[in-house]
Amino acid sequence: MASKLTKPGLLKNVVKRSYGAQAAAQQTNYTLPQHQPQVTSLPSGVVVASQENNSPVSRVAVLFKAGSRYEAPSQVGASHMLRTCVGLGTNNTTAFSITRSLQQLGGSLEAEGGREHILYGLEVIRDNLDGGLELLGEVSTQPAFKAWEVKENLRRVKTELALREPSTLALEMLHKAAFRNTGLANSLFMSDFKIGKLSPDTGMEDGER
Repeated sequence: MASKLTKPGLLKNVVKRSYGAQAAAQQTNYTLPQHQPQVTSLPSGVVVASQENNSPVSRVAVLFKAGSRYEAPSQVGASHMLRTCVGLGTNNTTAFSITRSLQQLGGSLEAEGGREHILYGLEVIRDNLDGGLELLGEVSTQPAFKAWEVKENLRRVKTELALREPSTLALEMLHKAAFRNTGLANSLFMSDFKIGKLSPDTGMEDGER
């Protein structure tokens, strides 16, 4: 009686599995090309830094020199308000439209802030980058700060203030003591007594910097 191992069907399966293992080994040995960061200065003064990382998801960020250190006494807390207002209505579109566009593009929007800069960041599927850039430009340069949206957004500000950790509060106080009487002493967060007292025209008070 012939051995089961010599049957044609079994031998074909063994050969196919061997070919599959070789193909998998070839794929794991492939490495993507490496690219160096590139920095370009535009005639307008805007500096663009970019790097190709071959990722299926692209990340783009826009930074403005508008951190808390640049706030005048009447503007303290404005940078915190700017961070929390990301995604609200602009001069050309509504908050609902922004949310729907992000979902269709497969993207997410965020805002971060420090004492030097405010960052608007976008993560989006690589193939939809053009639409994502258009949306990021709209959100970061055309905010409307509609009075009713800003008022409703105060709940988010209060929540962020309530969720601060003790280490964060301690660091804020140390920073204020180290840089007192300078813009660097300004907190990254809005003070409780300032909630509801900043208007959309706050940036124009006491003159623009």
